[in-house]
Amino acid sequence: IITNVECITPTINLEQQCKFILTATKENYAGDFFVQLSTEGNGFFILEDGSAGNRFYCSADSHNMLSYQPHETGLHKIHCIVKDDISVSEVDIEVEVKGINGSLTNPEPGVYGTKNGKNKLKVSQSSRRNAGF
Repeated sequence: IITNVECITPTINLEQQCKFILTATKENYAGDFFVQLSTEGNGFFILEDGSAGNRFYCSADSHNMLSYQPHETGLHKIHCIVKDDISVSEVDIEVEVKGINGSLTNPEPGVYGTKNGKNKLKVSQSSRRNAGF
């Protein structure tokens, strides 16, 4: 299995999502691959259909637009495992996450607006405790 992961947004602010495209191919194979995503950071994945999750099936040679929503700043390593009944392929990418509007610190509890004012990010005490603050 040849797996390619192209990170479209390798550096993001905390209020943004990392976008990446996953493709997997195998010579003379037209079936589906099982994909499992994990991270060493604190965040979650958004699959191509808009649902949150870290496991899905993709067709061989398909381009799968995926997103990662971080919950804290720092370097987040995303690990992708792609397999069929015989083979396994693993690929890692890294995403640098800066704070609200580009700061280098994790936010204090509150509601933050983005520069355009359309999206808001809420940070609560409970999410800070779960994130290890």
